[in-house]
Amino acid sequence: MESIRLLKDEEAKRKEDEINEIYGTNNSWHAFDIIKGVIGEPSFKAALRVILERADNAEPPEIYRDIWGLPGVSGLLTLNLDGFAEKAHRRVRPLEDIAVFTGKDASDYVHIVNRRKPFIANLHGIHQSARSWVFTRSDLKNLISDQGYCQFVKYIIADRAIVFLGISADDVAAGGFLQELAEQGIDLGQHFWITDRRDSAANRWANKAGVQIVRYEPNVDSEGKSDHSTVLSDIIKDLREFVSKDQKAPVVIPQIDNLDYLPSQKELLMLDDEDEIRKRLAGYAKSIIEKNGGTTDSLEYRSFLKNYSRAIHQAWHVKNWEPSNIFYGYSVVDQISSGSFSSVWKVVDESGSAFAAKIIQIDNLEKGPQLDSFRRGVQSLRFLSNADVPGNARYVVAHEIPTSIIMDFIEGDNLNEIVKSRNFKFWMDGIKIILSVANHLVHSHNLPQGVLHRDIRPTNIMVPYFYYNESDISRLECSKHDVVLLNYDMSWHLKARGVTITGNIEEAGYYPPEQVADINNEQSRSALVDSYGLGMSLFYACTGCTPPTGGGNAADWSDILKQKIRRDPSVRWQSAHERVRRLILTSTSPEQKNRPTVRQIAAELEQLVDVVEGRWQGISPDFWAEEILYRSVEADYESNSFSTVFTRELRAGRTISIKGDIQGRSVAVSFENVATEATNRSGIDRLWTEKLRSAKDILSSNEWEIKKSTGYSGMTIILEASIETSKIHSNLDRVVRTLKRALDQVRLD
Repeated sequence: MESIRLLKDEEAKRKEDEINEIYGTNNSWHAFDIIKGVIGEPSFKAALRVILERADNAEPPEIYRDIWGLPGVSGLLTLNLDGFAEKAHRRVRPLEDIAVFTGKDASDYVHIVNRRKPFIANLHGIHQSARSWVFTRSDLKNLISDQGYCQFVKYIIADRAIVFLGISADDVAAGGFLQELAEQGIDLGQHFWITDRRDSAANRWANKAGVQIVRYEPNVDSEGKSDHSTVLSDIIKDLREFVSKDQKAPVVIPQIDNLDYLPSQKELLMLDDEDEIRKRLAGYAKSIIEKNGGTTDSLEYRSFLKNYSRAIHQAWHVKNWEPSNIFYGYSVVDQISSGSFSSVWKVVDESGSAFAAKIIQIDNLEKGPQLDSFRRGVQSLRFLSNADVPGNARYVVAHEIPTSIIMDFIEGDNLNEIVKSRNFKFWMDGIKIILSVANHLVHSHNLPQGVLHRDIRPTNIMVPYFYYNESDISRLECSKHDVVLLNYDMSWHLKARGVTITGNIEEAGYYPPEQVADINNEQSRSALVDSYGLGMSLFYACTGCTPPTGGGNAADWSDILKQKIRRDPSVRWQSAHERVRRLILTSTSPEQKNRPTVRQIAAELEQLVDVVEGRWQGISPDFWAEEILYRSVEADYESNSFSTVFTRELRAGRTISIKGDIQGRSVAVSFENVATEATNRSGIDRLWTEKLRSAKDILSSNEWEIKKSTGYSGMTIILEASIETSKIHSNLDRVVRTLKRALDQVRLD
């Protein structure tokens, strides 16, 4: 306003009228347009800098720390320019490498998100860079019309579950793409909007965009001021501590007509048609179940089981010869397997199409855990089939009498058998098969019901097209590494309650400690149980060895991995086996909290497939960092828990460390050499200074950037340099040779 008063009266009056327009608009974009127009762009930027720079010395609100404290949060999109999201991340996850970028640069970071790396997207900019700001309508229009930005946001929406918090999700800037994609008929998964809004406009938008509203009431003090932070912190705390206590798996109600009357057991058993006996029992059972609220726990149903026990036993009688070879209209071809829990039969319908009939053993009919687990498996398979999740045997129908399920019959061998085949090569086949399993689990975990398999092992991983020739694979539009997961009897989901059967004791190494100790505890109902089974299946695919009974708890587990997983000379990416070994080690950690999610495992496997097959463009910097170190030192080295920093202590006082910098898209090397008691001190200052200068010249003349921290002082050499990943891709051998030459200069005793 001071600058306006210096203008001529007419001009000042016009400017004041424009400023007054702000009080008549609820549109902040328009308000900033007015301010910018009145005071001019230079003054507009200067004024905003003064305001925004206050955030430099401010601590982020506690809500930001609460958000990063949630283990499932892998990224944060913010419309604020204050940098609080990044500050809070450093406080809560100090060791996690994270990509931070603005909305205008988002298109350059799609590969980071695609690799499931953690990120912060400052969609409307950061206060240090006026170029990145999005304040006015023209700024917003330019941003949302940018194709790269649109690609980034649409990818996030389609790939992640988004929780809108503290902003208006129906604002074009925040959630406009949701409605646009929903109108195109794209399945966006589940997104949520935590808000105190209760107006009909918010409801209409949420319905159109497919966003679920989670409402709360802010606290209001005696002066009428609303406190949102406390309530939101409580909500996040509830999310962090939530334990599922939902409904028990429902009874399997068959698609069969109700039967209100059933003749006596004696009359029933006189029927020649065994399948007719089965159908009548099922129809009558269905009638009782529905009459009693969908449960089999009623007195009437228990009486039915008792009074018709012989007939029910007859209903369980299935053979592949007449007259016992008809099962609910399907012809029984052969028995595929049989165990203490269930038997599986190959059946065909009238058209000759093959299906699998899985029937619980009759001894388990009155055993709660077994019956509960079977029903839950049926429900899980139904969830997966309804959502068209790839990699499962499609659910067809299920019955209570006998307790059974009909599903697609999967031809082919399982992973346990395929690994023993001469046609199987781990780097060509095994890694892709496990990636297919991981992708299936990502899909199932991301369903609204959150389906967990909890029994991932090679015998449950079918690879139906592995032996198909290329022409058949092309015709069927499939991959030889596609998988189908079997046996959901140990599965769990958000709408589950009760107890679960234990696993196959002969394959105990595939089960994590929390599942072996007590399969019904809360930890065993975590998605990280599947991470463990996936890691052990990767171990089997890589080595052909069954995991030891103690699994990741075995005292020599790390040594076993080092012994069994060695470099394959045919693989050009020389450190690939180290990545696999470390991925198995972390995935099978006895401490559940230390395991990666299946999404993170999938991301690592995707990159491994790329590097092994020579697709090196766009590879994450941490992969480049490890490969350079592996080729440079040709000896064991250590990795941090995130596989982003790799260190080798060459001797006491001499250390090389190399880091993949996601943010800078570069690889940074740090070398330190400290004189020891055995070092010849004669002329050391001159000699070591000259050698350091020589090392710097070698690096800088080959596109390495020397850091300011490089220098010699107090009989210590510090050499730090970095190189952009774009310069490594086609010159890896030269980059390694250059680094080795430079290190040879400063490896002084």
